[in-house]
Amino acid sequence: MAYNSKLQQREKTMLSELPDEVLGHILSFFGTKCAVRTSILSKKWRNMWASVPNLYFNDENTNDELGFKTFVNRILSLHNLPNINKFHLRCCVDDFSHIERWICIALRRNVVEVDLSILSEGEEIFELPSRLFTSKTLKALTLGSNFIIHSPIAFCFPSLKFLSVHIYHPDIESMMSLFSRFPVLEDLTLDGTIGDEELKLDIIAPKLKTLTISLCTEREAESDSESEDEGGEDDGGEDENEDHNIIGGCGFYIKAPKLEIINLSVDVLSDYELKYEKLLVTANIDLYDHSASEHPTFANHASALLESVSDVKYLSLSAHCLEASCLPYFNKLKELKLVFQNCHQLESLLLDILDRSLNLECLVLDREVESCACTTQQCSENPLETLEAVPLCLTSKLKIISIIRFTGHPEEMEVMKYLLKNSLALKTTTIFAVTNNCGDAKQVQRNLCMFPRGSETCEVEFIS
Repeated sequence: MAYNSKLQQREKTMLSELPDEVLGHILSFFGTKCAVRTSILSKKWRNMWASVPNLYFNDENTNDELGFKTFVNRILSLHNLPNINKFHLRCCVDDFSHIERWICIALRRNVVEVDLSILSEGEEIFELPSRLFTSKTLKALTLGSNFIIHSPIAFCFPSLKFLSVHIYHPDIESMMSLFSRFPVLEDLTLDGTIGDEELKLDIIAPKLKTLTISLCTEREAESDSESEDEGGEDDGGEDENEDHNIIGGCGFYIKAPKLEIINLSVDVLSDYELKYEKLLVTANIDLYDHSASEHPTFANHASALLESVSDVKYLSLSAHCLEASCLPYFNKLKELKLVFQNCHQLESLLLDILDRSLNLECLVLDREVESCACTTQQCSENPLETLEAVPLCLTSKLKIISIIRFTGHPEEMEVMKYLLKNSLALKTTTIFAVTNNCGDAKQVQRNLCMFPRGSETCEVEFIS
């Protein structure tokens, strides 16, 4: 016991002997409450927390709203740095007056990163202070809860480079005010849930490089767990508008000439168009709702979306019931990942895309873990057997194939047999198998090894 006590005392002494700059850097990774608690260690530590540039306030572990307000007020009054790097605030309160004052204090101290999640015990929604939009030091902003904006904004976010917004049935006018003009924004993320009311956003971001949109549609009629089919039909794009492109209940006009990466995950897909220069490199598209894919306008909307990203080099695509008529030519595509659902035939969609990807070098095939509740009628004949010409990319370009969650199903085996036989430039094939037992895996591996290979240099690796 005495030895352990001496060892702990020595370690505490060694830590205290570190330079103040190093100690301050260590404390910057702590929550503010934990950092303040270190003041009891010694005289040197007493005010060390006050020189930490990051402030993290979270009331999730307390039911004492008055005590939380008192704590934040005291910390902000004693914190002695002229500049704040990060200001994170997550709380649920019944009085927003303190919240606005805290944010403004951070803004006056030239805060660089702000992360807000402000909830109310009632139905009130926090109004973002107008000073937030004109800050010349703010570079990163995260809004983790709904908000309102009452006053119009003439000049938005002169220095903001990263914006992440999470919504749940948001205030429409406030969203339109927020998403107006971003002169230097480079990364924009919008995710959450929208309702019946249509939301139209004009996003003009000349420096935007990465755009992420992940939205689901929740109808009032669906609150009692009713089918989503009716909600998908309501958003069928009946009210066409040349300037706004509808995703579910959202309309986007996006002018981003420097866009390089787009990540899109939506349930209901309607008319969609991007305005960018020929810089787009990567597109990740997930159209995950089967009922929405059965809407009469889905094919046209999917075709327009895929056409807008047809110049990418890297494409990840997951969709239900996607037909060949939806597919453009991907002349620049080098790497393709296809995530299949069990509601469409593997061979047909694969061949349709390969036939339109003339320069494809890497192919990744995967299956969705959760089976789709809807299944379409399978074709009676195998399209691999009736195909007259092999896709050009197989005979000259394709070098790498990866198969993820391979089960050894006859349909999958036919696809592998076709790819190995006709991929004349293939160098490596990696199969990640999912089987019930070791015996099944070995049998699948033996069957694969018997398939003829069009490339003499192709190496097949089987991982189970």
